Amino acid sequence: MSDRLLLLLPTGGDRADAAAHWWRVSGVAVVERGSDAAWRALAAPPGGGPALPLVALAPVAAVRLTWPEPQGATERQRLGIARAMALQDGMADPSTLHAVAGMVEGRLGVALAANGSMVEWLDWLSAQGADPLAIISSGLLLPGSETWTGAVLGSEQMLRRGDLIVPDEPALRDALVGGEEVTPFDEADVERRLAFLADTLPLDLRTGRFARRRLLVLDWGRVRELAALALLVPLLALATALVMLIRLNQSSERLEAETAALASRALGQEVDAAAAAGALDARIGETPGASGSPFPPLAALYQQLQAVPGTTAAAVSYRPDGTLTASLAATRVEDVNRLLLALQRSGYRVTATTRSGTSGQLFADLTLRSAE
Repeated sequence: MSDRLLLLLPTGGDRADAAAHWWRVSGVAVVERGSDAAWRALAAPPGGGPALPLVALAPVAAVRLTWPEPQGATERQRLGIARAMALQDGMADPSTLHAVAGMVEGRLGVALAANGSMVEWLDWLSAQGADPLAIISSGLLLPGSETWTGAVLGSEQMLRRGDLIVPDEPALRDALVGGEEVTPFDEADVERRLAFLADTLPLDLRTGRFARRRLLVLDWGRVRELAALALLVPLLALATALVMLIRLNQSSERLEAETAALASRALGQEVDAAAAAGALDARIGETPGASGSPFPPLAALYQQLQAVPGTTAAAVSYRPDGTLTASLAATRVEDVNRLLLALQRSGYRVTATTRSGTSGQLFADLTLRSAE
């Protein structure tokens, strides 16, 4: 266990007065102690150096300790029931009380304190620049025993027998102890129990609304990593765009090469992609009787096929003299006639011969040529 600082909270302490009883625990021994304000240099160093974890000890009279035995299927249920029972039996409005349940040396225990006391303690500690790791009852200093035991802790005096823990005040001693013997805790016993409390932190009251707030600690190494990643994102986006541009350029070059190869084979001479279209148009224009590009009659035929459902083109070719030939498949002769009349109205001279296929389907072999 690392070194820890235990501080006995003053009763009704003045915010301007930082003096208190304190003990510095290392391992299982108390290595330093005092009853002044020197503890602040250990819990909140003025230069911002490493601080010792602070455990605040609440006055025994301000925290009620009980040891219920509720029934429950799980330990979590038993703890919840025990806490609710303590709030209901607290002899005050439950909304004004704060309770915590937990295991202490193998037994279920509950610590109950007033909300006002918790606020007062935390305000006093905050005024001293301290934020305690835990707040526990100083009454837990005494272990359970079948006989009366007593201890002195700074300004605190306490008595315990069994589950009963009370301040050692004359009236209470006379009423509860009477003439019975009280076994005192010596200094070694007190130091051993202080080390136990610092190590186990039993029934820590810093829960719920009084829980310690987590401080946001920036990891500057991680901040630098995130900054580097933020700068890298635009570079990655640029690199991705460049890769896509290179791929598109390569695809374009491949298509141009294929276009040039096809045109060269059709023309019988080497041409590049840029000159392919012009060279093909010129070759069609040089052909005797040619009527220009095959695309207008082909587009007209395709348009009329779309308008006559059930009619498809089985084969299409274009002759150098400007004639488009096609074999159409249809289910009815009326569909073929509709298509032929539509082509004639579009300004084309059309001839057609029909024949029957082996499957009973009707075929029409037609020629299509501009009427101009």
